[in-house]
Amino acid sequence: MVRLLSMVSLILLLTAGVVQADDDGPRSLFGDKAWDHGGMGGFSTAATGFAGGTAIMGGWHGHWIVNHTFGIGGTGYGIHATDDYHYRDDDFDLNAGVSGMEVEYYIQPENLLHYTVSLGMGGGNLTARRERDGKEFNDAFYYLHPKVNAELNVTNWFRAGGFAGYRYAGNVNLIGLDSGDISGWTAGIQLKFGDF
Repeated sequence: MVRLLSMVSLILLLTAGVVQADDDGPRSLFGDKAWDHGGMGGFSTAATGFAGGTAIMGGWHGHWIVNHTFGIGGTGYGIHATDDYHYRDDDFDLNAGVSGMEVEYYIQPENLLHYTVSLGMGGGNLTARRERDGKEFNDAFYYLHPKVNAELNVTNWFRAGGFAGYRYAGNVNLIGLDSGDISGWTAGIQLKFGDF
């Protein structure tokens, strides 16, 4: 009996910090207030470091947003190198496409100008097309893309902003390219539409 009371006391002490207090009622373990739900879809374009040069990047993302502060959803974008990649007396046109999931945390989204932090993660495909004969070489990779975003609430359903981040690409091995060549900084603009 003493052991049971000790365990119950310990559980109550550990959960005391996570209980919620409602303004209109007593404290409860899970709270009685309903969560707010919304969603958004958006587009972005950016410049990025890629294969020793610069590339342009464009894509989309969409999120389910909970309580105006946390979003989870999908993302995808394409990357096109602006300069040819030279390897063993050949020039290559480089492109990549990625898709995966993205999580985003909104910091004080009720402010006219506010900030978010996000992390995209998933898989991608790198394509190198040899210019002299059009032959293509491909390699699959995984990526992590953390970003810091600044957003302006233009209307209650439209946000515009900019971002900066770093894309890490892992498991790359193609025509002399490795993970360090495909990883790189990103900086761009984005437009978001939805119920935030």
